Parts: sequence; C-alpha cells; structure tokens
Amino acid sequence: MLRKVIVLLVTLMVACRSETTVTLNEHLPGKYELFIGSNQSYSRRDFVTSTLLLKQDGTFEQSCGYQNASLDSRSIGKWEVNSNYKGIQFEGLLDCAGVWSQNWTGNANLILEGSSKPQILLDPDRNIFYKKIDE
Repeated sequence: MLRKVIVLLVTLMVACRSETTVTLNEHLPGKYELFIGSNQSYSRRDFVTSTLLLKQDGTFEQSCGYQNASLDSRSIGKWEVNSNYKGIQFEGLLDCAGVWSQNWTGNANLILEGSSKPQILLDPDRNIFYKKIDE
C-alpha cells in the first residue's frame, strides 16, 4: 500500500511540474522590451533600447540599440523554461545595457515573474527586466 501511495505522489509531482512548464511555454512567447528603473546601475551609458522576441519553437531574436547606431547589435539564440526554479534559460543572450560583469558568456538562467504579462528579471536586486508588451 505504501508503495502505491509513493508512486501516486511521484506521478502527481511530475504531472504538476509538466503542466507548469507547458503553461509557461504558452504564456512566454511574444515581444519584450528592456525596462530600466530610475537610479539603477548598468555600465553601458550609451544604451538606448533592447527588444527580445521569444518564439514558440524555443528560439529568440534580440536587438540592442545605442546612441551611435553603428554599435547596434543583434542575437539569435535558444530559450527554454527551467521549471526547477520557475525561470527561463537562454543560450546566446546579449547583455545590452551592461548589467552583468564583463565576463559575460551569453548563457543565463533568469527569474520569471507574473504569468499573463511575464517579466524576465536580469537581476532580482535591481529594477531592470524585460517586460512583455502588447503587439
């Protein structure tokens, strides 16, 4: 009997975890803009704007805009939900505003907040995040 209870609990945990991942995968795709709150620290003072487009197929397109347009950059990479800590994992993400250290590798596990209009936090201690915008 105890074995049946344990199997049932494990099955329920896996089912709930998969449902959370599926739900996030449905809500996350869309266009995001980088929001930087007032008095937040970042190193790229020439930074103007950044957009992030998450696609259903697990890929993303990112653009970074600067005061000098010749410095503008773009990235294409992969994203996936990391259900272990309700986050999102990126491969190939640019640090457009210079929020992280200079040793940035392009891979990140970022925290998600919200569900219907998610925010992707670049740093949980700073008011800097990608916010989903209406298209």
